[in-house]
Amino acid sequence: MKGGVDVRELDDHQAQIVASLMRNSPASAVVQTLAGQGASIVEAEHAALEAARSPNLSREDIQTMGQSRDPFVRAVIASRADCPLGLLVALADDHSLDVRLAVAGNVHAIPSILEVLAQDKHVAVVRQLATNPALPHPALVNLAAHKDRKVRKTAGAALIARANGAPTSPDHATPELRDRVFEDARTAREQAAGPSVAAPPQY
Repeated sequence: MKGGVDVRELDDHQAQIVASLMRNSPASAVVQTLAGQGASIVEAEHAALEAARSPNLSREDIQTMGQSRDPFVRAVIASRADCPLGLLVALADDHSLDVRLAVAGNVHAIPSILEVLAQDKHVAVVRQLATNPALPHPALVNLAAHKDRKVRKTAGAALIARANGAPTSPDHATPELRDRVFEDARTAREQAAGPSVAAPPQY
């Protein structure tokens, strides 16, 4: 397609174009922009997702797409091996189930993030977590005693696989780094929520 982005075969250059658009616009606006260049809405949405999958995205573009209004774009970013630690912490607390599922299945996520997801309210996230080789063994053992039968079954199968030699992923982050990242994420959420109202003193 002349004068636009050929969304049928999105190469690295085209992915960078889409990423550049997304840096200052939500994914929905990017879709409309691409559609205006001659692509269908489906093709444009595909282009935005393919841009998020591009192996040559800059850290800035990854950060931008990780804050996209489109949960599917955020989910793709959450599944990336090069997703920044701080962003991955935020995405682990995302309101979208698809995004949290992506974090739970990311084998490059540090175990500390995965351990937090073990407390997720949605069983699908916990089941996905049980299949992740990066989940620490003690956490997997706990999931084998989960109240949900499907979680117990999935965790049990994973334990058997590990006993038979399935690989696991070590936690390379230091405790100090993990604590600082989680504390920063918590502070950011509290600031976004606004100041809390202090309770009146009791006399």
